[in-house]
Amino acid sequence: MGKERLYRIDNIRFLLIFFVLFGHFLEQVPEASGLYRVIYSFHMPAFIFVTGYFAVYDRKKIFSNLIWPYFLFQSLYLVFEANVTEPSKLLEPQYMYPYWHLWYLLTIICMELMIPLFETKDRGKQIVILAISVAGALLAPFEPHLGYCMSSLRTISFLPFFLAGYYAGHGCGRLVLNERKKVRLRFVCGAGVLVSVLVTCFHDSFTKEVFFAVFSYSADSYTPWIRLCVMFMAACWIGFLFLFIPNRKVRWISEIGKNTYPVFVLHGFVLALVRKYEIISWDFWSNIGFAFGISLLLLFLLGNRYVAAAFQRLFTGKWIILLMKKLHLAVANSITVEVQYENEKE
Repeated sequence: MGKERLYRIDNIRFLLIFFVLFGHFLEQVPEASGLYRVIYSFHMPAFIFVTGYFAVYDRKKIFSNLIWPYFLFQSLYLVFEANVTEPSKLLEPQYMYPYWHLWYLLTIICMELMIPLFETKDRGKQIVILAISVAGALLAPFEPHLGYCMSSLRTISFLPFFLAGYYAGHGCGRLVLNERKKVRLRFVCGAGVLVSVLVTCFHDSFTKEVFFAVFSYSADSYTPWIRLCVMFMAACWIGFLFLFIPNRKVRWISEIGKNTYPVFVLHGFVLALVRKYEIISWDFWSNIGFAFGISLLLLFLLGNRYVAAAFQRLFTGKWIILLMKKLHLAVANSITVEVQYENEKE
């Protein structure tokens, strides 16, 4: 990957984080279930694909940017829930079951820690590993004990998208397409997205639960065939976004697209208050307008460069790593001085 910034991915991330927020607020609008299912059919697989595109195995970064924020915000949300949104609920600190949207952090922690297991530049090996991950995603829901604990089922279910993004962003996984091939792919992905929207909205088997990737198969509706269709639809959406979103800087959009992390982590506090006070309780179009408007507002409030800089300083573990470096340096200097003193005495 070159040093030039990929504005296409910034623009894609802007759209995806908007749909994350919009989808979460739409949970309060049951009449918009069709739109809700369409959003959930692609927004998290696409986000995980983009995350994989830039992922690297760096233990310090994994701790600083993922592990520490997960434990910090898991604690903050549990305290917030016990004291604000559900004051009658006892505070029970636990970290095996992530608070609502924090499953994403736990899933990415697991995926990035596994990078050494599937890191290869060989195209054939990449295809085999991807095929195994798809098979795992199809077989995992047969196990009823996998689920929300440690975000285990979601990690297995979304791993193919992470791997596809990782291989696409790290060398020989990239494809150089001429204009003719791009036109064909745009047609195929566009048709796939259209079919995906129609199926998601009107086919009874595609309930919202099948897109959560957290439930086991049921005899009635959720089957490996449905899971495979869900994965295929998400793949069409990912191709559609990468082929149609422009690779140029767009004011505000590209800027916010760089800073999706604080938006994702912090918006849960606002959503919890909206749920508690049942703010979305008007007619259908007013509810849709409110969900749309508050999603955009939060993007601009939480996704600007100033909030992003403050977030990096306050809520990631970079300060811990810097502190450890200073302590290590201080100890090393102390040992050096002591050794020099002993040598002088001799």
